[in-house]
Amino acid sequence: MSQFIAELDYTQPWAQISCVFGESLMPPSTFDAFVKHTNIRKQIGLSELAIVIKDTDIHLTIEAQLSQAYTQCEVTHRFYATIEDAIDAIHPHYKCDVEELHQFFQNNNFASQPDS
Repeated sequence: MSQFIAELDYTQPWAQISCVFGESLMPPSTFDAFVKHTNIRKQIGLSELAIVIKDTDIHLTIEAQLSQAYTQCEVTHRFYATIEDAIDAIHPHYKCDVEELHQFFQNNNFASQPDS
């Protein structure tokens, strides 16, 4: 991810689409590091996050923890049911290659159920 962030134009706001798979809860030390790195991304232009949570029995718990971190960093974030929904929400507001996004998430889909 750092390679892609390094290629961004930091003079322009940018968005991130995240897909979280499985039981992705963070212990306190990891949560603190996550907040620190989110604040760094915010300082270099991160303005919005679109998040998809897949393959978990604790969806609401993961959503609550991520919301706590992003709210603490004052980063706009929203949760979506599918990657398609997240891309559709971000695409009209930020310059992105939609085909490349689709290809990335197809190539990096660790979920047991394909995204519909």
